[in-house]
Amino acid sequence: MLAESTLKNEKLEKKVKRLEKLVAKEVASSNEYGASISDGSVPTPQLLEGAVQESYEMSSSFTRLLVSLMKAAQWDLDAACDSIEVGIKYARRADRKYALESYICQQMWNGFENDDFYIFGGISSVIDPEKRRKECFDEYLDIQATDPLQLISVNPDCLFGKFCHKKFLQLVHPKMEISFFGNFEHRNHITEGRHPNSQFYQSFLRLAKTVWLVHRLANSFNPTANIFQVRRGTRFSPSCMISVVMGMELDENQLPAKVGFSVMPGFRLGTLVIKSQVYLESSETKTDRVA
Repeated sequence: MLAESTLKNEKLEKKVKRLEKLVAKEVASSNEYGASISDGSVPTPQLLEGAVQESYEMSSSFTRLLVSLMKAAQWDLDAACDSIEVGIKYARRADRKYALESYICQQMWNGFENDDFYIFGGISSVIDPEKRRKECFDEYLDIQATDPLQLISVNPDCLFGKFCHKKFLQLVHPKMEISFFGNFEHRNHITEGRHPNSQFYQSFLRLAKTVWLVHRLANSFNPTANIFQVRRGTRFSPSCMISVVMGMELDENQLPAKVGFSVMPGFRLGTLVIKSQVYLESSETKTDRVA
């Protein structure tokens, strides 16, 4: 019931976003310059920013679903989050959810710098870079408006399908799966080369698709867009970071606060910086529930 409710909410959110994009496109089309940068015929920084933002939103949505399932399975959320990011001083107990979101992003974005996310285990070599860039952008255009379940239903063994198999096994630990569902049905399907048909897996597919789209777009540029994360202990810098909790940018001495961990990665494309979302450590801790 939770998964179905989450799915319905996400579908409604996607419809709203589509309408917003249509309105924005109509406004842009009234201006020759605006039309030239939004017609989708070539990869643009604006497309990359939009794809990254959508992936950020989907990561947050999947985190909420995972937290709900962990609560239903009676997990110790505090212990689980503290095992992901050790020794972090949280401003509120509820902020521990960002550690779980960080874990999800680490698993999903790991291998981004490689042409195929190391799906085949080795370092890939590109013979024709220009052809490769065009193929990546063509794939982005082909799948951006397609339901991910439809993609893998048509061709289960496609590269995106293999990416989903690999990332699901990395993200969902066997102990997590057995506590959520009481069996290893998802794992069994994947090891047999199939894709589960559950609501949970469909939610995962939507997240995986947004990460894959960013990867395809990043590799459409010359030079490619690069991913980055901020190390723990780095002083907050608004030029390349966004605090996931507002008002924590300065410490008790009015100096830039120190980063506890990166929640979501950032990206660089030439002079464009898509900021990394970070959790900043606090000198004071308030107790409340993990949201």
